[in-house]
Amino acid sequence: MLLDKLKKILPDNNGNDYPEDFQQIIKNLYPGSVPDEEAITFIWEAYR
Repeated sequence: MLLDKLKKILPDNNGNDYPEDFQQIIKNLYPGSVPDEEAITFIWEAYR
């Protein structure tokens, strides 16, 4: 089903489903703060 395929491609909003290396990139870019969702989405689009 199309919905299942999309769920495999897109991560959940909680951040736990992002790949480990992507999470490390975010941690390195924002070491002392928490980035907003817009920043994470922008970086995720570039990462993919």
